Amino acid sequence: QHSAKMGTSDPSDSKHEQKLQAVLLADSFVSTFRPITLDKSQPKMLCPLNNVTMLDYSIEFLAGAGIQELFIFCVSGSDAIEQHVLTKSVYGAKNSRMKIQVMKDGSCENAGDVMRALDKRNIIQSDPFLLLTGDVITNVDVVPAIAAHKARKKKDNSAIMTMLFKKVGPWNAATNDTSNPNAAPSSSSSPLRSTSDDLIVGLNPHDANRLLLYDSNPKSNSCTVPCSFFASNAQIDIRSDLLDTHIDICSPDVLARFSDEFDYRDIRRQFVVNSVCEEEEGLQNKIHVHLLESQEYAARIFDFTTYANVSQDLLKRWVYPVVPDNLPSGYEKIYRYVMQRHGLYKECKVGGSKIGRSSVVKGPGMVGSCCFIGEGCRIESTIIGNNVNISNTVTITNSHIWENVTIAENTTIHSSILCQNVTIKKGATIGKGCIIGKGCIIGEGMIVPDFTRLTLCKDIKDDEFGSDDEGFGSFDDSSSSSSSSSDDDDGSSSSGASDSSDDEDESDDANHNQNKAAAATTNATDIDTDYHVVGKDGLGRVWIPRVDSEDDYDDDDSDYDDDEDAKEKALAAVIETMKSQSIGYDATDMYVERMKIQEEDDDLFSEDEKEDDDEFNNGAVDHDDAGALSFGEGGVISGGGERVHHSSNFDEDGMLVIGRQKNVNVVQDLKALCLEHETTSPIENLAIEINSYKFSQNASYSDCSMATMLAILEKLDIKEGMTATKLVSLLKGELQHWKPLFNKICRGLDEEKCVILAVERLACGGGVIGDVLSKAPSFRFVLQTLHDEEVLNEDAILSWAADRRGGSNGGGGSEDEDDEEGGDVVDLDTPQGKLFMQKPTQDFLEWLQEESESESGSDDDDSGSDDGSD
Repeated sequence: QHSAKMGTSDPSDSKHEQKLQAVLLADSFVSTFRPITLDKSQPKMLCPLNNVTMLDYSIEFLAGAGIQELFIFCVSGSDAIEQHVLTKSVYGAKNSRMKIQVMKDGSCENAGDVMRALDKRNIIQSDPFLLLTGDVITNVDVVPAIAAHKARKKKDNSAIMTMLFKKVGPWNAATNDTSNPNAAPSSSSSPLRSTSDDLIVGLNPHDANRLLLYDSNPKSNSCTVPCSFFASNAQIDIRSDLLDTHIDICSPDVLARFSDEFDYRDIRRQFVVNSVCEEEEGLQNKIHVHLLESQEYAARIFDFTTYANVSQDLLKRWVYPVVPDNLPSGYEKIYRYVMQRHGLYKECKVGGSKIGRSSVVKGPGMVGSCCFIGEGCRIESTIIGNNVNISNTVTITNSHIWENVTIAENTTIHSSILCQNVTIKKGATIGKGCIIGKGCIIGEGMIVPDFTRLTLCKDIKDDEFGSDDEGFGSFDDSSSSSSSSSDDDDGSSSSGASDSSDDEDESDDANHNQNKAAAATTNATDIDTDYHVVGKDGLGRVWIPRVDSEDDYDDDDSDYDDDEDAKEKALAAVIETMKSQSIGYDATDMYVERMKIQEEDDDLFSEDEKEDDDEFNNGAVDHDDAGALSFGEGGVISGGGERVHHSSNFDEDGMLVIGRQKNVNVVQDLKALCLEHETTSPIENLAIEINSYKFSQNASYSDCSMATMLAILEKLDIKEGMTATKLVSLLKGELQHWKPLFNKICRGLDEEKCVILAVERLACGGGVIGDVLSKAPSFRFVLQTLHDEEVLNEDAILSWAADRRGGSNGGGGSEDEDDEEGGDVVDLDTPQGKLFMQKPTQDFLEWLQEESESESGSDDDDSGSDDGSD
């Protein structure tokens, strides 16, 4: 069996060592398997893959990895999953070597909720534990990766997670061939990579492949890397050839982080992205990457395209020992497959299958038990389930026929999935990319258009799509922090922490039978049938995704005059996304268009970079500000290749700001938190709020110190014509309350310099506050007060002064010395220059410089005296 071949735990380990645990997410929180998963009895994880339940592949892998305790977490369709584990899986038995516990919690709306629920229940005790989704197919020996994770965690407690990646090669596209101008566009991409996956990662190969960048949004033409990473890492490899297998080795700290960050909903797009971009030393949660060996296989079945491709890999034995003739534990008692010629696997233990002598059945493919295939059929690269009846002269290519399907004579089926109990009548044609849902009937002679999806499930607000945060956007895994309010398996909102989450509709109508609405075996009179598609003697309705969220059609690129046109455009976009995730879809045009956009972005980059530099040099922050890095100075790396560029992103004030979410200005948000704070409340409460926001948006302490100072000055209620003495009096009063917060967030020179930059920013910003602060000697008095109250030390002030003079000595020399060294004196024509060169400010800086030199001389004298006594 697999467990003997795929590696087990080291028997030499101490018997007192904690049990190795794993968490398997039976909900993937995307909607790519609809409408199949609208049927509550058919969650995604229970869909057959090569006549084996998808979930059983993952369970078998975990058993082979030496897992002793497995928690299967279900949100929707949990009763069906629990029933399967208890009655059909050998590991569901009480005497199994791997204990399985099915956890049902209908209150969870996304993966983040699941992680918080696990942390709250305090059931994960092993460090590390395995985390994966139930739609992962793999033959990986995970034991070496676990050992490496343990070793890293022992040396560095912040190394809390290891992600398993596989090298598959990047996607590529070409619009023309120079040797053949008439050649059609072409593209190439790994069959294991979803069309919505455009993963770019940054790794430090000298630090055990520490992950420094994770960006998989195909809609984005660039990705951002903090500049501080280039300073702290000798080498960063930017790679687009890796596939995220969705197998993770985690420490329990990961669960605690989700509890701390209550707004995290998506593991990849929020937790991973935010963790790897944390810049503050000592606060970083480090994530490392384990690259699979070339002979190791791991892939997640994200949509129907990857479903078909993984199926073919299994048949072609790329996943050995996970192959059709070596079924997961328990299956061998019922079924046994033998490979025949043409790469065809045929079930031979139960047997009963008959194939007409004049029919041609070619693999890679499978034929289940008790099947009948008539004469004159041509079947290629098709998986046929048990009890399937195929009549004469039928043509089927690249398709998946599930159990109990009946196909009449003279029918044609291309690149489609026919679910259980489907009937295809005489002379019908099923176009490529179609999904024929459970129990549907296609009438005689009907032609089902390409990429049509049919279902018997009732349109209950279209499977509660209105509760989806992104509408049909959850079909696109690139959507920001996507999480459907239910599993993709079911398309429904779940309720009740211990319920089965089989509730499809949350209608207040007490007479509504939810289970009946979700069942595919409803009476024909209860089903809305699209007869123009399935025929007068057919059964089933066309399932079309809805655009329920305004965000799906109200975008910046829309020039439409009314909402209807915008909605039509959005619907067309989501339908195209649906097609791209279907079997038989040609993604060439999509990849070519994506490449064109990125190449156009490259052509415009040099000009944009120059404009950014000009804006930066003319903005509110001088190019030489030491605090500039604190506001998010970054490098932008163009996606879809190895092109690496650097540019800057600015807010309306010319400040560099890179928030953890698009269009987020962390300084403004932090300032708003401070402005809302009442001095009657403990400052510790505000510190907790700031710290929480800091982690959620990956803000720096410099952002926090600047925002706090901006808020304090705005809270002073500065009036027109206010004297410097009155201003200082008000400031001293406020600092009595705020100084403990500065003590927490001012960790060093950079944070203190940002306090000065905040004062300078307001002084140069105009308005009443700007007029008062810029009028001598107010600015000098504010600096002196902050120094006297020990918010700022003299090193920070002198370093800021050196930056303003253009010197490089960090404030250790006089202004004349700076000039002699070639430093450029600050431009007197700028507001900052005029403020800096005010005589009171210069007098204060000169006094600070003398004090600093005097203290330095005293220290030298004391040192010399000590040396002499020795």
